[in-house]
Amino acid sequence: KLHSLPPFSMDQDPTRVYELNFHGVDYEITLDSDETSYIAVKVEKLDDGKFWSANFDPNYVEEITKKTGNFKSFGKFVKMLNTAFEASSQSVYVDLLSYTDLEMLRNRRAGNQSQSSSAVNPAHINKRYLILTYAVEFDKVHYPLPLNYEENPDEESLKKIIMRLRSQIHDVKTNQNAQNASPGGLFLTGLAEDDPNDAILSELNHENEQLKRKLEKLREKCDALREQKPDLSSDFNNLTKAKDSLSSDLEQLRKESAAEIKRLTREVEDSQKQLQLKEIQFNKVKREYDLKLELDSSLKELNKKMAKYDNELSQEKALSKAKLG
Repeated sequence: KLHSLPPFSMDQDPTRVYELNFHGVDYEITLDSDETSYIAVKVEKLDDGKFWSANFDPNYVEEITKKTGNFKSFGKFVKMLNTAFEASSQSVYVDLLSYTDLEMLRNRRAGNQSQSSSAVNPAHINKRYLILTYAVEFDKVHYPLPLNYEENPDEESLKKIIMRLRSQIHDVKTNQNAQNASPGGLFLTGLAEDDPNDAILSELNHENEQLKRKLEKLREKCDALREQKPDLSSDFNNLTKAKDSLSSDLEQLRKESAAEIKRLTREVEDSQKQLQLKEIQFNKVKREYDLKLELDSSLKELNKKMAKYDNELSQEKALSKAKLG
């Protein structure tokens, strides 16, 4: 769940990056803080690039701790938050909840199992809440930090998404090219060589070939016995039964191999679809980034024209005033 990190120290770089999984979803969380002035949190959902962020000052943090009935100073809260992210203590931990999740927890604590019928503010729907939990001896205290959904992430965040997607696409393509270029292995139509089940399929094919050779040898022995010792009917019958048993095993193995090949083929197709989806996401973010750069350039040009116009207008006013004087 977490990068391997040493215990947090305020003498280190205050910006820390964590990868965590909340309720089956992977997130990257950037935490920037110190013990005296601020906490800045950025959360990125890794599968679709959605962003949430918020900044918190000491007054806000100490006020929410006061409301819980278990007050913490701002410096103490920052230490608890970093300790929770690093999972270095069992007494503090973090969770990430939606507004709906938070309401369900509140209703449950209040003894109300039904959903609230009151209208929900649309501004709350897309929010996420980073919950810092402090487990005391006979109770748990929850400190919620609300995070706002960023429909238009800043330029630095967009660059970060683009770099991550490029890296993922490059890793996938490099891995596929390396596997395709490696000698030997099992070659099946529509099946990538880097599939971890290739060894199983190769072994099944090898067993198929061995059974075929054994069956052919038994047939040859049967034919020889018929020609050389036609009176040994009992031995012939036994060999025939053995041949039938091997034929049945071979047929069952063929069925199992065909089913396995179909399953692995579907997995490869799913992997290819995921790669295409990542490429689509990358292109979308790149278009948004290029559009932002174009807009910034247009705004700079417009500001230059406005400044020039203001300057010319000032000169005309000064000239008119001089003529009147």
